[in-house]
Amino acid sequence: MGDLKDQQILKELMPSFIELETSTYCNRRCSWCPNSKYKRGQLKIFISFDLFIKIINDLKKISYDGQLALHGYNEPLLDPNLYTFLNIIKTELPRAKIVIFTNGDYLEKDSLKRLEENGVSSLYISLHDAIGKNDYRKLLFDNLKKLGKEQYKPEDISDVFGKKYKINSPSMEIIYYIPDQKMMTSRGGIIKNLEKSNKNLFCYLPFSSGAIDYEGNMKICCEIYPEDSLHKKIGLIGNLKEKSFSDLWLSNKYNLLRKNFLLNNIKNQICLGCLKNNENIHKIKMTRWKKFLKI
Repeated sequence: MGDLKDQQILKELMPSFIELETSTYCNRRCSWCPNSKYKRGQLKIFISFDLFIKIINDLKKISYDGQLALHGYNEPLLDPNLYTFLNIIKTELPRAKIVIFTNGDYLEKDSLKRLEENGVSSLYISLHDAIGKNDYRKLLFDNLKKLGKEQYKPEDISDVFGKKYKINSPSMEIIYYIPDQKMMTSRGGIIKNLEKSNKNLFCYLPFSSGAIDYEGNMKICCEIYPEDSLHKKIGLIGNLKEKSFSDLWLSNKYNLLRKNFLLNNIKNQICLGCLKNNENIHKIKMTRWKKFLKI
């Protein structure tokens, strides 16, 4: 019985959100993104099929049922393998909630239909051109019209991170998102001269959100940009070509970082350089982590 209890505890410590980057390419060079400072986003490099399958099999072994998003520092709709990957996830991880974040530049009626048919449950469309502008409603309506959704009245679900407007298709929610510039991060110190937001005292990302790049590197969080020398040196936990997802997620290296957060003893230079942190986890999960880490 003890083994079953331990297995349940370990399952409860698994992330509720995983970001899996399948390529490097993005058509935009947003000032708040490291792609504006590095050439990485201009390169068309894609995750290997074998590595993708290996990661999905790792998640299958732990019966992953949280959110799985196919993005990172890239535009997912520019990946020619996207729909193949979506179908694999839909088949192998039927309880996972598939999420897509897109800038919407390449989103049309046909691609919207294909995303829904291949199991996407949440589609986030960032209205980048509306950031920092008051007159965003026309842009929102034009996007709805492009997708044949102009008859919908979007529900306002805005929060502290920005304006959000949701409409529901038969099996997929579509959320238009206009980020608040004050809540943008420095991407671990890479982006300078942001209008600084209030810095929270705690970061929940290493406890609740997994982040994997196209090379299979598990990052300490989604802010890590491995092309930056400091990020590459201290921002990576390990590689999924060599170890399983659960082994890296619960590794001594990752747990030491978590302990330092819980003990308010942050030493990681990247974390110290981040302008804000994300409180996006239930308090009950933190209780489980403290018990697991014996704090």
